[in-house]
Amino acid sequence: ILVPVTVIFLIDGSFFTALAIFTLAGITDALDGFLARVLSQKTVLGAYLDPIADKALLTSCFVTLSIMGIIPGWLAVIVVSRDFFIILGISILFMVSVPFET
Repeated sequence: ILVPVTVIFLIDGSFFTALAIFTLAGITDALDGFLARVLSQKTVLGAYLDPIADKALLTSCFVTLSIMGIIPGWLAVIVVSRDFFIILGISILFMVSVPFET
């Protein structure tokens, strides 16, 4: 939910607000993971959605900052490529039925 809000504030040039929302997203993600472990509330859906949300936030911020010319394009390409290859690797392992730890 906070991904588009963060991008909107980045586009508007409200970098401090975008950083605050980015930080809030990170804190709530950590708290969610902590509570899921402590309260034994892990779900298969949550195991998929959590990393997707993390990658969506980071990727959108890097792409936005790159398009705005604030960070170099090559840096955004490296970060997005890394996330793409992680997802590709996990997808391949899933398709060949190799168990993996998250």
